[in-house]
Amino acid sequence: MSEQEGGNARLVHWGIVSILLVSMGLRVFRLAEQSIWYDEAFDILFAQKPWSVIWAQAVNDTMPSLHYLLLHTWMSLGPDEFFAKLFSVYLGLLAVAVTFVVGRRLFGPKVGLGGALLMAVSPFQIYYAREVRMYSQLLFFGVLSVFFFVRCLGEIGNGHGDAFTTRRRDWLGLVLSTSLLVNSHTLGFIVPLTVGAVALVLRWRQRGFVWRLLLSGVAVCILASPWLLFVLPAQLGRVARTFWVSRPSLMSPLVTLYLFLVGHSVPPTWSAVALFSTLGLSVVAICEVRKRFSQSVALLLVWLFAPIVIVWCVSLISPIYLDRLFITGAPAFYLLLVLGFESMPRVLRWLLGGVLGVMMLLSLCHFYFDPGYQKPPMRDAVLYVADHYEPGDVVLHTGDSSFLTFVVYRSDWQQALVQGDPDHVDGAARSESLKLLGLEAVTPDEIVKGHRRTWLVVAPDHSVEFQEQVADRLLATYSGQEMTNLRGIRIYLLRS
Repeated sequence: MSEQEGGNARLVHWGIVSILLVSMGLRVFRLAEQSIWYDEAFDILFAQKPWSVIWAQAVNDTMPSLHYLLLHTWMSLGPDEFFAKLFSVYLGLLAVAVTFVVGRRLFGPKVGLGGALLMAVSPFQIYYAREVRMYSQLLFFGVLSVFFFVRCLGEIGNGHGDAFTTRRRDWLGLVLSTSLLVNSHTLGFIVPLTVGAVALVLRWRQRGFVWRLLLSGVAVCILASPWLLFVLPAQLGRVARTFWVSRPSLMSPLVTLYLFLVGHSVPPTWSAVALFSTLGLSVVAICEVRKRFSQSVALLLVWLFAPIVIVWCVSLISPIYLDRLFITGAPAFYLLLVLGFESMPRVLRWLLGGVLGVMMLLSLCHFYFDPGYQKPPMRDAVLYVADHYEPGDVVLHTGDSSFLTFVVYRSDWQQALVQGDPDHVDGAARSESLKLLGLEAVTPDEIVKGHRRTWLVVAPDHSVEFQEQVADRLLATYSGQEMTNLRGIRIYLLRS
């Protein structure tokens, strides 16, 4: 290796180290200050159950059990809320590192570093890397699966189109990473299915590659067979009956690309500027990429767009389109943008890059510091009650969002959920979630009887009319009342 090559290698090495440090800093900054919310509370409570229970009850959930099993193992090392969030942070960091490796292998170290940098600073990625949910896990296993696809394909796009790998460790890595991906989310199979189709097209003349790819697919199906055969049909039926989203519009895929870059926390006054600038950047970059079209670019395009198009088409019949479902394709988008940046005139590159940087910074500042873009302050509500709680008190909740989060923070309190929520009909997602946790709703009289002091928590994020009616009915029966409002969460102390 020449002195110049050694210097370039050191620059690349310190470049990715710096990006990973920035990525870690952005993901742990103020991590302990934001409360968990309903979905995170469910994941934590379900993950606290024994492995045998998690595995047995997976058929009653809408997701595979792997996330809960891994989170259960992780939380055995540290059961608090902050440590639970670090599981997603850790997987998000690994995803940034693997994105760099994929980009370097396909297009060189500069594109790899650029793609990793966009992953590191993207508000969309930072948001889901801080949630106690399966999306960071889905992202990591998704990009890892693509990495092994690229390894198995060989040196595509670099003049060696016929040299696929026969190394067993690469094919074993493909099988294991894809199996973990499929077992991370109900729609986890879309990325390996579509990227695998591209690999098959690129190597269909080579019998050795085709047989290895087909055998790898069979191995993945065998490893995932307990879920595919016994759990997936029931889960798909439950999703079809209970999913709450509306049909996507023609703009939905464009909005998804916009969110990949600037996230959900751009203020309304800036949203139009952010939308047009980021979409304009995307169009210009993809047009530039078209000039350098290759097998590697085709792979990225399918990795990014195939899941979006497939789910969009399915959602016209049974709506399931959610932007976060496509997080596995976001690394492909970042690599395509960097590839397009390389081909742009310098002035245009700096102009578009500067606008994108400002929009990202604006979104991150609001995400970190503006309460309007943060999750409901459930922890603050718990702390408020804890400061005034007395032995013998009971805590009553009009909705399950506050109920589950309060149980996570203070499982030692006597707490109950008021029954009658219209979102808790048999078969609905919320009622099934309560059953999975071994919890149930009760009538107010059952829980407050014999208690001198009752705490009533009203967090009307859903079934607002029902929750308000319950609150009004209870307030009418108590003469002694004190109320505190914490960003929309109303806490009443009722005295008999």
